[in-house]
Amino acid sequence: MYVWAGYGYCPSHCRWYWGAKLLLICTCDGTVTGFGLANPKLYGEREQARQILEHQPANRAAPGPAVVTDWLRQRVEAIIWALKHQLGLEYHGGRVSAGLWARVLQRLLALNACIWHNWMIGAPVKRSLIAYDQ
Repeated sequence: MYVWAGYGYCPSHCRWYWGAKLLLICTCDGTVTGFGLANPKLYGEREQARQILEHQPANRAAPGPAVVTDWLRQRVEAIIWALKHQLGLEYHGGRVSAGLWARVLQRLLALNACIWHNWMIGAPVKRSLIAYDQ
């Protein structure tokens, strides 16, 4: 999926922005299992998420589990907050599509690595990145 930036409105922050919208498919512990970047002006979030699940087989969940969208909003916002603030995703510095994709992938891989490590060491909160803030 090739992404072009656009001018869109963010209802949760009540502001307009220029850029791309990050759509995530995550497990309950915050592990990112699929993602996409979309122009915020083209479609709504639900339509874009539906397209990601339909057109990118690697992002589809295995048969059986339910896909819940926009219901666990606090959990999703916590994952986005970690990506933006602790991992610096909001100030990624990418100027072209390839640079944007590379920087987003770096942050998603870092988040997943931290969650995996927290599972391995038996940390009580798997999504916590506090131990890695340096």
